[in-house]
Amino acid sequence: MNKQAVIDLLAAGRVANLPSVVSNVVTGVFLLCFMLWRDRLPVSWELVPWACLTGCLLYLGGCFLNDWWDRDWDRENRPDRAVPSGRLSSKLLLGFALAGLLGGLAVSLLLGWVSFFVALAIVGLIVLYSVIHKKTSWGVVPMGLCRSGLYLLGFSIGFSDGLGLMISQAVERGDSFLSLFFQFGLSWIIPAAGLLMYIAGLSLLARFEAKGNLPRSNRVLALTLLAVPALTHSVFPVQEAPVQEAPVQEASIFSLLATIPFLMVLYWAARVIRKSLPKGVSLLLAGIPLLDFVLVGPLALHFLFARRSHDLSYWHQLDLTNIEMVGFLPLVTFVLALILQRIAPAT
Repeated sequence: MNKQAVIDLLAAGRVANLPSVVSNVVTGVFLLCFMLWRDRLPVSWELVPWACLTGCLLYLGGCFLNDWWDRDWDRENRPDRAVPSGRLSSKLLLGFALAGLLGGLAVSLLLGWVSFFVALAIVGLIVLYSVIHKKTSWGVVPMGLCRSGLYLLGFSIGFSDGLGLMISQAVERGDSFLSLFFQFGLSWIIPAAGLLMYIAGLSLLARFEAKGNLPRSNRVLALTLLAVPALTHSVFPVQEAPVQEAPVQEASIFSLLATIPFLMVLYWAARVIRKSLPKGVSLLLAGIPLLDFVLVGPLALHFLFARRSHDLSYWHQLDLTNIEMVGFLPLVTFVLALILQRIAPAT
């Protein structure tokens, strides 16, 4: 296999976007942690690499499947792409797609039955998106749900750590469905909804990538959707701030600080798309982890603040000795995504 074929495979798998997949999954685990730590329940961190591997395999399989499904459309509209130009065979892409999707499902079994069904739902959404995305603009919904599902994938490993027990106990107490939703659902549903809006805005821009002519109304709508997570992702850090150590005012300041990198990249991308839409879309793809930083960054900043003041009593109870590694991972994956885009395109 020559160098160009390797680059084509990396591009078909959108390998440059894998750091953001890892960031999304780990953020889902982080959301889980703050739910379990209310009852001092531990988290099986040894499962996190397997959850990340599951997400990456599903993402790769989905990208290969999408390119395989679009092979006939590409022959007419994008003859320069790897399959219609003959640089890659469609059978090879299908083989990689099946390997990724089935491999992701197999690895998810190591995480527990709930994680397996989450992975299975993501596969279903991947197939649905591949089938309909060229036929209707509503294809953005399954795509966004796939991304949002990565939060749930990380969150779902908690059923082996006590989250399932907590829910069953709540059911035995006779808690209503609405009560269960507020107790166990909002922690990931609100961020997942924000991530879906971001993907919707990103997809709206990507639809005009090949056309090269982006109407102003579409650009304004896309940027509005892209900005929504600045609000949805800011809710969690303020709501979940450990009140013993961090008053809401302090948590709000940390939340504002964590939002700055995301808003800076969004502003940067808004300027870039005026000159080069593909470059702007690539930048926005790399910026997905910065949404995660809006969620986890404030809590990591608070820990650093507590460490400097030597007031770590509450954090030691939560066993959060390595929170910086998790809290600042999104910034690392953002930089890594930009580096990988120099090797193979993100779209």
